[in-house]
Amino acid sequence: MLADQDSDSFFLQLLKGLEIGSPETIRDPLLLANVNASTLAVHSAEGISERDAITYEIERHRDEIRALGLALQKYRENRNKADDALVRAREMQLAGNLEGALRALMEVPEEARNRERWKAVGEIALELGRKSQTNKLFKSQ
Repeated sequence: MLADQDSDSFFLQLLKGLEIGSPETIRDPLLLANVNASTLAVHSAEGISERDAITYEIERHRDEIRALGLALQKYRENRNKADDALVRAREMQLAGNLEGALRALMEVPEEARNRERWKAVGEIALELGRKSQTNKLFKSQ
């Protein structure tokens, strides 16, 4: 165990340090389903009596994954600009790009900033302030 932090905190700091942000499986919720669907082998052996049923099930699985992908794409395209900015800001925040995250949120017109966006602005600004204060302490010594 690492002193004074749990595994979630450790990995968050690791991903920020590597400037990766959230894992790809979080950014793309269908990643593993697509990988799984692409590795399924169609059974073509003549000796398998259920070959057609297996082939049908594999194709049905792939079709449903494709349909989910299209629905996710449509969902993301239909997000309003303020929601989209919040998603981008959170991704940048998790990657350690606090300046970019704050800039993305500040580009949202003030009238479109709801409580959640203002909270994110405050959190990111506070984190940025703490980070810059820490950097100043290191530089002055």
